[in-house]
Amino acid sequence: GYGEGEPDYSAERVLADVDEQLEILGIECFDVLFLHDPPSIEPTLEAGGALEGLERARERSLVNWIGFGMNPHDFHLAAMGSGRVDALLTFSDFNLLRQTATDDILPAAADLDIGVINGWSIMRGTLTGVPLATLISSDRWSPDHRRAEAMRLWCAERDIPLLQLALQFCLGDGRVHGNPIGSLNVDQLEMNVRAAAQPLPHGVIEDFLRAEL
Repeated sequence: GYGEGEPDYSAERVLADVDEQLEILGIECFDVLFLHDPPSIEPTLEAGGALEGLERARERSLVNWIGFGMNPHDFHLAAMGSGRVDALLTFSDFNLLRQTATDDILPAAADLDIGVINGWSIMRGTLTGVPLATLISSDRWSPDHRRAEAMRLWCAERDIPLLQLALQFCLGDGRVHGNPIGSLNVDQLEMNVRAAAQPLPHGVIEDFLRAEL
């Protein structure tokens, strides 16, 4: 779905891409492959469509699990309803700022035993605990920025890293199976590991939710 012109979501294009990427990476099989951000879900589900391409790649043992990476909830529900996906990658809908995935995606995926990878658990760095004024001028803050800063201050008053709260909030839901985070360097990687592993004070997530920030 990227670049100019109409995207090619045919099975043949998917298979060609899979073969090319395997060759570039020098591996024989992917753990999981997602179809990313289709502008419309229906063409990908049709006979000869992109999902069929992933199914054929799986039949050839080129990938173990297949699914979609996208945001629209109705697209995810349609993909799950097809009975043909193993996992999903969601974006921006299960984190401290919003939990709309709990309305439909997470319950449906749990019922169908479909894996969920939760993208943007720290909202592209907004929920790391870095004072937002150091990243963006306050006169350009969105409602999400203002809420994130209020969350940072709430955590600071309790001597709790916002990053720790943000990650463990997501990790605490058993319907979520992964929270990918882009670490730019070793320091960030170690910081993320500490934030995920260090226990939070008892009841702090419940206290945070009651604050309705």
